[in-house]
Amino acid sequence: WRMHLYQQAYGFTSLRLFVDGFELWLGLIVIGVLVSLRSLSTRWLGRAAVLSAATLLIGLAVMNPDAWVARHNIDRFEASGQLDAAYLASLSDDAVPTIAESSLPEDLKACVLHVDPYTYLASPADAVDPAERDDWLELNLGRHRALEARAQVTPPSEPATCEAFFDGDIRNASRSR
Repeated sequence: WRMHLYQQAYGFTSLRLFVDGFELWLGLIVIGVLVSLRSLSTRWLGRAAVLSAATLLIGLAVMNPDAWVARHNIDRFEASGQLDAAYLASLSDDAVPTIAESSLPEDLKACVLHVDPYTYLASPADAVDPAERDDWLELNLGRHRALEARAQVTPPSEPATCEAFFDGDIRNASRSR
């Protein structure tokens, strides 16, 4: 319950999603222990714990956690106007197609997809487009999809225009443009 309240107040992160999954798994284990105490047989409990953990991990892999987090944080932005753009930009390449296809304002979308917030915040003059930092040996399906999605969004003309987004002042930045 507390995690749900925290997510509603501050948005989703991959870690918060994994905590939800772990809490679900832990609840299943507690129920299993209670059932085993009632039936006085615990031989099945270890296998059930391993099977439920494997099912949870496979489920998390299939659901694409970073894309899910991006989608829910963008929905939250549309409802409340609050968005942690630096965190959204820090999600893995698996989230890029979701961000590119979203209804975020184009200037915000360009900053999130084309400017690495941590490089930018450290030294705005050295801001690097995330698409340009990878070696071809690191290419995989997620990065290939991210490259295609980034190509559909025009990069910001000047990375300095992203400062308000990465400083957390999304509402004022969106109104001024």
